[in-house]
Amino acid sequence: MLPDMTSLNIDVVDEMLVKDKVVEYNVSNEVETNEADIVYQRLDTLYMYENANTTNATAIQINGAFNGTPVAQRVEFMKEDPATGVKEQLPIGRNNLYTIKIRPSQDSTTVSFGIEVEDWTNAVGDTMTIEPKKVAPVLKDLTEDEQIVGATRTDKRIEITDLNAFTGTLSFTAEGNQDSEFAIQYVGRSGATWLSVEDLVTKGELEGFTKASPILKRKYTIDFSKAKLDELKSNSTVPSDALILIQNTNAATICDTIRICFRPDYDKTGLKPVLMRNKNGKEYFWAPVNVGATQVASSIPEVKTQKAWDALSDDQRTAIFNQCGYYYQWGRKTGFKMPLATAMDTANVAEVGWPTGQGALADFESNLNWQSKFIIRGTTATHGRDTQYNWLLFTSQMDNPAKGDVVTDAWYQNLWNKNEVAGTTTVPLKVKDYDPCPDGWRVPTVDEWEVIRTSSTKGENNGTVMVVIGAEADNNLIFPAAGARSYDTGEAEDVGVRLLLVVVGFERWYLYQRHILHS
Repeated sequence: MLPDMTSLNIDVVDEMLVKDKVVEYNVSNEVETNEADIVYQRLDTLYMYENANTTNATAIQINGAFNGTPVAQRVEFMKEDPATGVKEQLPIGRNNLYTIKIRPSQDSTTVSFGIEVEDWTNAVGDTMTIEPKKVAPVLKDLTEDEQIVGATRTDKRIEITDLNAFTGTLSFTAEGNQDSEFAIQYVGRSGATWLSVEDLVTKGELEGFTKASPILKRKYTIDFSKAKLDELKSNSTVPSDALILIQNTNAATICDTIRICFRPDYDKTGLKPVLMRNKNGKEYFWAPVNVGATQVASSIPEVKTQKAWDALSDDQRTAIFNQCGYYYQWGRKTGFKMPLATAMDTANVAEVGWPTGQGALADFESNLNWQSKFIIRGTTATHGRDTQYNWLLFTSQMDNPAKGDVVTDAWYQNLWNKNEVAGTTTVPLKVKDYDPCPDGWRVPTVDEWEVIRTSSTKGENNGTVMVVIGAEADNNLIFPAAGARSYDTGEAEDVGVRLLLVVVGFERWYLYQRHILHS
């Protein structure tokens, strides 16, 4: 058993003060005395009092330089269980030799420490390894050396309001026990480069690290006049956030962030895109409303049938459309409203016949049989062919495959999105010929919708909308229960009752589904 002794700080004196034996010095004037409250010893041999370390681990702080850079590292005497990974304090006992080995880490920009514990006679003993503690740089003293205009700033977040006027500078100091570096990442539009210029961020000299404080400091200055605003202007319909990451040099994922937001209104609605987060933590944008909608949905009346729809006033139907927008048949560029009369009106509904095969798609929207019409499904009993709830016959003189026989990479799977990687549902490429989305937007993938569908952060409002919590406070994604049109007749059904969404990939038998867009 070890005595649980009171903690004692042991420091290393400058070489000019070192003697060949343990001596004590007064902290205030470094005069030898027997009344010092801190014990100084040589660097090569430290005698530590035995300590059970039941509360805090014994620690040694090593100050020095590595690759020309000041290094300060606190080495705590901790032992890790190799089976469980649990760390606990290592008791300091009699007749043990503790050897601290300093070695470069893999990135060769810092050092790591190994501590070998042996019997004083160098018998094989216990071994533990201690890595430097990596912490995120702390950003301090944020200052607009030249006032930022064309944007609003709240601490480390800057929202661009005027691309024609955006300029100014922002400086700050990054502090930490290790050096820092910067990198730029983008959220939103793929291929963005509007902040990737060499002289955008100026990195100052490394400062700090004194005997009194092991903190390292670097000053950074961001000059927004260097931003490629023309690149933003040429993509002005799509959100694009730039993240300036101030990283721990030895661990890029440990960082603080300056966020510059470009959030244009979605499709001239006056509504901002909604920042969401996928299952892997990646951020991305969803459109706030469906195509044609101008209001975020709040309350949709229950209208289950075509008869009930016809009984609504024009103002009521307009109010629903403003919240729900257009309805789409899978793979078609044309959007539809709910019918204002009986659904089997041949001026609005194609009752018999379908585009057949991939070759028919080039001009089917200009064909009077189908132009701007809702195309109902075919059945073997009534039409001689089974389209499996679809508006399109994939192969002439053949029924469409049942759901279980649908081929993942077939051409009819790629009418709205085309996979860049064969057989995947996660890497989409917009197909402009048939995609109904506004410029710069696309239909979400199956995986992207699954994140929304299975989200544990959902809420209901009046039972007629689905609320999915966004990545930012008070900015949520809201889906209205927009209902559908019957694949058999084209009639309105289940408005205010059912929510259906279209995603890339012909996975569902639903002919008609609610449509949301995504950048």
